[in-house]
Amino acid sequence: MRRLYLMSVAGWLFLAQAVSTAFAAGEHGAEESPSLFAGGMWTSFWALVVFLVLLAVLGKFAWKPILQALKNREERIRTDLQTAKNERVEAQRLLDEYKTQLAQAQAQAHEMIKQSSLEAERAREEILAHGQEQGRQAAEQAKKQIDQARVDAIKDLYAQSAKLAGDLAAKILQREVNSEDHRVLIEQGLEELKKTTQEN
Repeated sequence: MRRLYLMSVAGWLFLAQAVSTAFAAGEHGAEESPSLFAGGMWTSFWALVVFLVLLAVLGKFAWKPILQALKNREERIRTDLQTAKNERVEAQRLLDEYKTQLAQAQAQAHEMIKQSSLEAERAREEILAHGQEQGRQAAEQAKKQIDQARVDAIKDLYAQSAKLAGDLAAKILQREVNSEDHRVLIEQGLEELKKTTQEN
């Protein structure tokens, strides 16, 4: 309400100034153009009063709020700039941290791949060594079995040869060979067969 009152007073003063200026221009005649500073002492006085009142009204109701708004805006801009600077520093820190973590993750991945390769190579070598060992054992076992089969075959051959020789000798002699003769003939036959086999 007070603001409205002061604005109306300022308006009336401005109107009074304009009227007094118009009268002063009428006194000087039509040949002169009207001027704000033309006229007498009263015109200058009222112009000064209107100017001071307008200055006071503007200072009270316009400039202070405008200056306060400008100060608030300046403070808000300063705060926003500081916040943006802080956020930029934080973003750079986070980016650096992310790059560091990424580099560490890549190094760990390379290390894991290298470790996996080494473990795979070690497992392959163990499998090969185990396979070779099993192969060697199987070969030795097969060789033993072959040797045993050969020995068994030779024994069977000796036994059959001795029996055949005994049967043949019995037929030749036309008599039955007793068990003692049979055993002696087998041993002799085996001895001769061993000598023959060793010579071959």
